[in-house]
Amino acid sequence: SLKPLVNQGYSVMVFPEGTRSPDGKINRFHKGAFYLAEKLELDILPLLIYGAGESIRKGDLNINPSTFVLKYLTPIKYNDTAFGSNHSEKAKLIGRYFRDEHKKSGEEIFTPKFFKHQLISNYIYKGPVLEWYTRIKIRMEDYYEPFRQLIPSNASVLDLGCGYGFLSYMLHLLSRERNITGVDYDEEKVMVAASGYLKGDNLNFIHADITDYPISRHDVIIISDVLHYLTTQQQQDLLTRSMAALNTSGILIIRDGDQDLTEKHKTTQLTEFFSIKLLKFNKSQQSLNFISGEKLKQWAEKTGFNIEIIKNQKHTSNVIFAIRKKMETINH
Repeated sequence: SLKPLVNQGYSVMVFPEGTRSPDGKINRFHKGAFYLAEKLELDILPLLIYGAGESIRKGDLNINPSTFVLKYLTPIKYNDTAFGSNHSEKAKLIGRYFRDEHKKSGEEIFTPKFFKHQLISNYIYKGPVLEWYTRIKIRMEDYYEPFRQLIPSNASVLDLGCGYGFLSYMLHLLSRERNITGVDYDEEKVMVAASGYLKGDNLNFIHADITDYPISRHDVIIISDVLHYLTTQQQQDLLTRSMAALNTSGILIIRDGDQDLTEKHKTTQLTEFFSIKLLKFNKSQQSLNFISGEKLKQWAEKTGFNIEIIKNQKHTSNVIFAIRKKMETINH
C-alpha cells in the first residue's frame, strides 16, 4: 500500500498517459493518478516535459543530443472542483489543461535552436559531406529563425527550390499544423529530402522545374537562394505567378543575395563559387544573376505590394524580402 509511504513523506510520481508518446503530442490521461490523489488526499504538482521524445526516442536504446526542458505548472489541490468533482472528470479536464499549457509554452520553448539536433540527425546517414554541409548551412541561416517569425504556424507553405529540404523540415518541426510542399529540379536532392525519417504527412517533396511548375494557391510561398540561378525574365515570371497564387493576406518570402550591397556581395559570390564549382552542392548551367534589392522594391511598389526588408546576414549580401498585397488591393 502507498498510504504508509505517503505518511512517511514520500511523493508519488505518475505518468498519466501510461505510455510514451511517439510524436511529442500529449495523449489521453488515464484515471489512476487522479484516483490516487483523491484517495490519498495528495495535491497534484503538474510537470511538463519537453524534448524527452527526441533525447530518448521510443524504441531506441541510444541517448541523442537534444534540448531538455522541465516546466512546473501551478499545483492543483486534491479537492479542487475546478477540474471536476471526481477522478474521472479530473483525468479529462487536467489532461486538457496539460495539452493547452504544453502548446502555449511550446511557442516559447520550441524555437529553431531547440530542433537543431533533430534537423541534423535527419541527414546523418546521407553521407559525411552532406551531414557537414547541413551543420554549416543551418548555422549560417540562424537555424531559419527569421522564417519562423514570418510564417504562421497553421499556414500552407510552398518552398520553391527547396534543395535538400532543410528549411521545409525546420518549418515542419516547429509546427505540425503547417502543410508544406517543397519543389526542386534536382531529383537527387528531392530523393534525399523525401527519405528523411522526420517527414510527416503534412510535408511533401516534388521533383519539378519551378520555372514552369503550376503554382497552386498557398498562404506562404518561399523562394530562398534560388532567383540568382534564373534569368531576369524567369525571375519576373516566377515572382508574378507566385504573387498571383497567394491566398488573401498571404506572403511571398524571398531570400537572395542583393547585388546592391557591393562589399558584402563579394563574399556571397565567393560562397556560391565554392558551393557550385568545388563542393557541387548546387548546380547551375548559366552565369549567376543576382537581384537588385532596390529594383525589387520598385517592382513591388509599382505592382501594388508592400515589401519588408530583413537584413539578417552580417558578412554576406543575403537579404530576406517579405512581400504582401496591400490591404486596399485586397479590399478591391
